[in-house]
Amino acid sequence: MESCVWGRISLQRLNENIVLLWLLGEEPEKPAENSMPLHFREELMSPSRQLTIERERDLVETFAFLSASSDDPGKVIAVCVEEYQGTDGLTLRIAANSGDLQPRKEALMRIATVLERAAAKG
Repeated sequence: MESCVWGRISLQRLNENIVLLWLLGEEPEKPAENSMPLHFREELMSPSRQLTIERERDLVETFAFLSASSDDPGKVIAVCVEEYQGTDGLTLRIAANSGDLQPRKEALMRIATVLERAAAKG
């Protein structure tokens, strides 16, 4: 019987994984920027929109950061901001592949309440 290093992972399997990772390279591939299709760019220029795409992206990145509860790459948070067309308002959607979303939702609701009050004051 082969000795195990971590739980049920054998030393041989660990060595194989190390070699495979080495073959993949020292650094992961840099993320690529996906270009936006023309019809989406035209829609974003609509006078009924309140947010620029850059501002919408900033909001999504900020809420995703605030929603993250771990730096574990196996625990992923996804955030979507939907702007109401023709009115002032947003829908914020969050999803996670693990854990309970209720505490995150409550925290984001408190943040949204503070932001609404600040916006109302001008």
